[in-house]
Amino acid sequence: MGKSKENNKTVNEQMTVDNLRLAEKDGLTIESNYISCCFKARFDVDKRFGIEKRHASDYVNLFSDYYPLDERLEMFYEIQNAKGVVIDQIMVEDLLSSEKETILSLMKQDGLEECIAKMNEKPDTGINLQ
Repeated sequence: MGKSKENNKTVNEQMTVDNLRLAEKDGLTIESNYISCCFKARFDVDKRFGIEKRHASDYVNLFSDYYPLDERLEMFYEIQNAKGVVIDQIMVEDLLSSEKETILSLMKQDGLEECIAKMNEKPDTGINLQ
């Protein structure tokens, strides 16, 4: 996974609750030790992440992973071609604190706390002691 290029963000290029949405069909997904989600961007992702020289039919998907154990939030994006093949996957290294708050707020609205509770449940072993 690569790293995002440093860029000069303006207010219009920052991720906010007005220009970022969880992808409704995907929602939050519980993985082994983190909770993942996909976002729909309503801002210029090329400008925000410094993406250059990609084919006109390529597109960008945004993902975020939240690790409840250490309260860590990561975001990355994938560049895919028109056939859905991932060309590159880049970690976003320059998230602003306001952007992190936005991402966590959107995840909480979609059930982050419930997902964390499910992760903390002890698995049923199927053994009953009588």
